[in-house]
Amino acid sequence: MKRIVTSLVASIVLVTVLNANDYGSVDGDAITKQDIAMVLQDPRIDFDKLPDPSKKQVIEQIVNKKLIAKNAIKNGIEKESPEILATIKQ
Repeated sequence: MKRIVTSLVASIVLVTVLNANDYGSVDGDAITKQDIAMVLQDPRIDFDKLPDPSKKQVIEQIVNKKLIAKNAIKNGIEKESPEILATIKQ
């Protein structure tokens, strides 16, 4: 069920990306070029020139990472280790 919801959210975000010049948002948190660069891990790759299935995969990874980070913060991960919280926020 969680996978279906995540895929749905990613699809909605992808439609937003394809129909506008912004990259959308996840639960109110904007998807930035920096988020995309972190997933691609290669500055030579131009996200805007990728085929749609590849764009969808990149956006899904960003959505998943942001949702996991938000869930970890919600569940009090910062109480476990301030270093972990700093990493999540990056």
